[in-house]
Formats: sequence, C-alpha cells, structure tokens
Amino acid sequence: MFKSKLLKITNIILLMIGIIYLSGCSSKAVEKSFPEEISELKSYKLEATIQTFFQNGNKEANVVVYFKEPNLYRVELTNSLVNEKQIMIKNDKGVFVILPSINKTFKINSNWPTNNNQPFLLESISKNLLHNDELKTTKENGQTTIELKTKIFDNVEPVTEKIIFDNKTKLPKEIYLYRTNNELFNHVKFNSIEKNVEINSDLFIVDNTITSSRLDYIKSPIEFDRAITYPTFCPENTKLFQETILGGANDKTAIIKFSGDNPFTLLECYIDASEVLKQEYFYGDIYIMSSSFALVANDTVKFYSSGIEYTLASNKITLEDIFMIAESLGTSDIK
Repeated sequence: MFKSKLLKITNIILLMIGIIYLSGCSSKAVEKSFPEEISELKSYKLEATIQTFFQNGNKEANVVVYFKEPNLYRVELTNSLVNEKQIMIKNDKGVFVILPSINKTFKINSNWPTNNNQPFLLESISKNLLHNDELKTTKENGQTTIELKTKIFDNVEPVTEKIIFDNKTKLPKEIYLYRTNNELFNHVKFNSIEKNVEINSDLFIVDNTITSSRLDYIKSPIEFDRAITYPTFCPENTKLFQETILGGANDKTAIIKFSGDNPFTLLECYIDASEVLKQEYFYGDIYIMSSSFALVANDTVKFYSSGIEYTLASNKITLEDIFMIAESLGTSDIK
C-alpha cells in the first residue's frame, strides 16, 4: 500500500516537472529559441516570395531553399514574370551558379553564405538575432515582431529589418527591409518551412542539375521579350551622360554612362543559349538579388536576366547603391 502511494506521488511529481519544463520551453523568447533551433537542424526546405520595391514599380520572384548537413545548399530563383529559373548549389566542391536558359554555368570562389546577409536564409535570421544587442520586440495578434539593424553587405550603412514570427510555430512569417530613410525596399513572405525533412543528396550534384534543368528548358523554352532598360533608381546628383547602342534586334549591346557625384557605367548585352554548355570560373563573391544571382568582383557586378547580361561598374559609389541600381533595371523606362 505504501509503495503504491509512493509510486503515485512520484508520478505526479514527474508530471509536474514535465509540465513546468514544457511551459518554460514554450515561453522562451523567440530571439533565444529560434537560433537554438536552427543550430540543431539537420536539414530544411523553405519556399518564399521576394518583392523589391521602387518608385516606378517592383519585382517579384519565388525562391526555394534546400539545406542539408553539414554545409549543403541549393537555392532556386524563379522570375515570376517570365518563369525563368536560376539555380545555385553549394557542396563540398564549391559554389556554382547554373543558368539553364542560356546554357551557362559558373564556378565561384566564394565562402557564401557566411560572407553576406540573405534575409530569407534561416541562418542569416539566426545570426542577426544572436549578434544584435538592440532588439525591439513587440507582441500582438499571435505574432512577435523583432526590429533590428543589419548590414546587407560589409562596409555599408546598416538598414532596418523587421522579422515577424508566428508565436505558435516560433518560425518567421515575413521580413521587411527598410532603407535609411525608412522607405520599404524588400519584403520576404515565407510560404512554407519544413524542418528536418528527407532531402535527396542528388539535388546538390551539379552535373545532374545541369542536365535535368537544361532538359526542362528545352521542353518548355522561354521566348524573352528583350529590351534595353534604364535604371529607375540613381544615387543623388547622378544622371544619364552618354549611351551607345550597337547591333541589331537579336544581338544588341548597349553602353550607358552616368555622370555626376556618383558616376557609373552600365553594359547590357543580348545573349542567346549556346548549344554547348559554357562553363566559367569566377573569382569574386555572390549575392542573391530578387530574381538573379549576382557575381561581384572589385567594383563590378554582373548578372543575367531574360536573356540579357548586365554589368555595372563604378569605383565611386557603394556596393549597396550598385545593387539598388541593378534591382531597379526592368521595372520601367524601357527602350
């Protein structure tokens, strides 16, 4: 009888301890619980929508991210307007960008993603929470909003980032990025986040991806409506100075120069898919724009979109402004 009562008391105590432990876990602040959870993830898959805003329009793209331990990444970017997909893979052999629409691949000498801040990567969100001492937190309507300062690139002015977490799942729902003048320029909406899911390792094999993605493109080719475009964003006291357009309707090249306090040169070249795969080595860095992978080296940024190769160069303006110019191309002002 005594043993039976003791056993019941012991079970009740253990139950109470478990309840207290679970309630403690559930009440832990998301800025603490989220980084801990991300550090323990074996894998994840997420899908999100990215919007970039400008005065004369905006751009939208869909992104799918696969991560698998220890350090495997696959990022798929799809332009919402033309359904053009670009793929980046990081594996034990390096970082690769695959452009099926023009049958081209780059191998990039980069330590991505540790060298820049990608707002839709769970690791970047975790890093921002861990290394920021001035977090502003508000809770309402079943969600927690955390506001902080972050740098998209090194050696640039910090921007304001607002991360909205779901209080039940403790996962991010949306992210807003604001310029220094509090103007919204980037919005990420997470459509789904799957943790510790089974991910086929073949997704991180570059040759397999090149073959399958190119076959998909051949089956459903894209007819690009190409045109020379002009940036709708320019740094202060900067204006169009000179332009030269060469070639015909299918092989056009434009050299566009801007002068003023923040001069830069924009080069646009029509490029068609090669029958033979073109592979290039690139010594520089990589940044994921709203719908393109950008290659960064010294004072130059290169990216591909809708059958056009864009190159931006300047030794006078910040990398942040170069990317703002790049993102604004194609939102309006088309010739």
